[in-house]
Amino acid sequence: MNWIIKDTPFEKAQDTLKNFLHQQEISNDLIWLFREDVISDRGEYFVKVPIPTENQMFAQECYELGRSRGFGVALHALCLLEAQVCCYIRLPENELDAQYKLISDIYVKYSVTTPIESGRAVRNPIVWRTKKWNSRIKKHSSFIDDIPLKKTLMPIYESNEV
Repeated sequence: MNWIIKDTPFEKAQDTLKNFLHQQEISNDLIWLFREDVISDRGEYFVKVPIPTENQMFAQECYELGRSRGFGVALHALCLLEAQVCCYIRLPENELDAQYKLISDIYVKYSVTTPIESGRAVRNPIVWRTKKWNSRIKKHSSFIDDIPLKKTLMPIYESNEV
């Protein structure tokens, strides 16, 4: 089901994502991630737990920011963490980036990584710092690059300037 962005508050968009996941026979128990919460290493996702409770509020703010920017908004399910689905808000950098990512400025886009992978919980702060350091050294392009930061509610866009 398509929902027009300007008429779709975050709660309604989130409920639609839950229904979309349910139709795919995937859990609809959502947790919202930001760049600070997840690392990708050799195709595996590592999630720092516990997930901060304020992520729900940040996700709503990020969604509203995307609506106000006018390039489109996508809600994406990245991985499973035990019985929960780790999701994030995708915000394109500009109109061209929105076209490349097939994100409309009219409808909210809902997507899921298929097959949906299981993420690995990282509870130990030393293990987290080590994995984070290693991921900076072995920079791989992945969906993780689209995940916004809590500080800015935006992803880190790579500059194309030389």
